[in-house]
Amino acid sequence: MASVPQRLRRLPHAARGRRGLCACAAHSQRVRRIYGSRGDALPGFSLPLDEARDWPGEYPLQLCRHAFGIDLGVSGAVFRRQMFDAVEEHLTARPHGPADHAEWIRTGRSNDNPPEFVALAIPPRTAFFVHQHPGIELVFLLRGSMSEVRLEDPPHVHRDCKEAKAPFDLRNPEYRFARRTFHAGTEGRWLANEVGSIHQTFTEDEECLMIAVWPGRYVIFSEEQLPENVFTPVNHSIEKEDRGTFFADE
Repeated sequence: MASVPQRLRRLPHAARGRRGLCACAAHSQRVRRIYGSRGDALPGFSLPLDEARDWPGEYPLQLCRHAFGIDLGVSGAVFRRQMFDAVEEHLTARPHGPADHAEWIRTGRSNDNPPEFVALAIPPRTAFFVHQHPGIELVFLLRGSMSEVRLEDPPHVHRDCKEAKAPFDLRNPEYRFARRTFHAGTEGRWLANEVGSIHQTFTEDEECLMIAVWPGRYVIFSEEQLPENVFTPVNHSIEKEDRGTFFADE
């Protein structure tokens, strides 16, 4: 689901700047987050998901129009088919991804978390906290691009962790990380994160518009738990976001 990654232990000096300082830090635009419905609250939900032909219906298309004023120009049935095909392809390519995909299809949940929809408008030069996924995350990029630094080897540390703050660190010198950038292109792009995956997402010179199905929370790493000169200094704070909601009955 990506081009060949740039493997790294240390980012080039020009990319990272001094600890805590980078071009990101001067950027003041705010992330806009629209909280959406839980997946199992949408019309047509039934199990297994691959037999729920009417799920998630028109809701993702309505969420895109509400959050961004964008009409995807496809039917709910076409979007559903694209989503299921892309998620199976990308999720099953990840370590433990086949089991995560099978659980989601069978139960509508992930690591016993009920996924929910969210829409995000992320300004350029915004860097999020390093985090682990306590459930699968299915992302559709509508516009722009998104970059990441991901723990690749090992692919997971404590895979089933659901705590708000990670009870372990990433400072083991044997750990290997990779950097990638994903572009939405003209038709959008699906990405998938398996349970226990660890990465940092950030934007560079262009914004990123996305909708996602996610577990509603992350396992967060503090700066003291990270290796030096691998990740981008964080300049995002969830308390400073502009937020809204868009539920299925609106």
